Amino acid sequence: MSNVASKILSFINLSYFRSLIYKIRQRTLDVKSRENFVNLMNQKSKSLGMNNTHWINPSGLGEKGVYSTSTAHDLALMGVYAYQNESLRLIWSTREYDVNIMRPYLPFIYESRRLHISSTVQSKELESRYPILGGKTGAGDGYFNLLIISELPPPRKGELISICIMGADSEYGRFEAAKEVLDYLNENIENQNNCNITKNFKSCKSACVYKIPIDNESPDCILNWNADVVAPTMSIAKVMTMLCFLDAKINIEDFVTVVPYDIEDAVLCSGAYFNSWQKIKLKDIVYATMLPSSNQAANILARYNR
Repeated sequence: MSNVASKILSFINLSYFRSLIYKIRQRTLDVKSRENFVNLMNQKSKSLGMNNTHWINPSGLGEKGVYSTSTAHDLALMGVYAYQNESLRLIWSTREYDVNIMRPYLPFIYESRRLHISSTVQSKELESRYPILGGKTGAGDGYFNLLIISELPPPRKGELISICIMGADSEYGRFEAAKEVLDYLNENIENQNNCNITKNFKSCKSACVYKIPIDNESPDCILNWNADVVAPTMSIAKVMTMLCFLDAKINIEDFVTVVPYDIEDAVLCSGAYFNSWQKIKLKDIVYATMLPSSNQAANILARYNR
């Protein structure tokens, strides 16, 4: 048998036994790690005043018809605290990114593959009037949601806001809904006695806008429409995943090895880029979570955070 063939057989055997050992020993720990991380997500939400929010996983995927749920009010409030996180602002300032994936080729030998990713939070029409400084989309099973950080135009230029749209009719429609709500807000903000409005927005089911405070001021809700209606969050859940991951102060220059549990429930979903036993830098996983909304990447962050 040639030396190359011998190495290939050794690698096949190594992969087989690696998977077998994982199933016997490691998978239970990984399941528990994700459960602990989701508990952290729910605890942090309560600490921020998100009282109508409940997370069931780090990705926002449904599990047998059950979803992470929240309200436009809670998610807009989460956007305020997310934008105050310097690391997350840096991630959001990036629209394009290259992920470097190291896949096992032979025992202890890895082959590199580069993957170009881009943000889902982009809309030329919306950004012609309201710049997008960060945020997250969420979609699935007929739900189209949007959380963005933006800036109001003159005469209120410089005022930053967090807006959440829930229940738009399409991927494009959620950006149209955000523009409709922000146009209304910009035209009527001076005449509002309180944040609760009676106007009926036909482009979405609920909306909320928070003004992002300067210094240590409390967040101020400036528009509230059906904002306490509870609905599936979909991938907007990943914003809370990122906040909890960043709280742990983990070195994102570290490498992580993908394990079967990271990807088994997200093979045919958004951002299904990875396979078991690949090595990827945590920094790349962070960007894959927030830009193209990789469910697998969100699972990896939750497991690594144990």
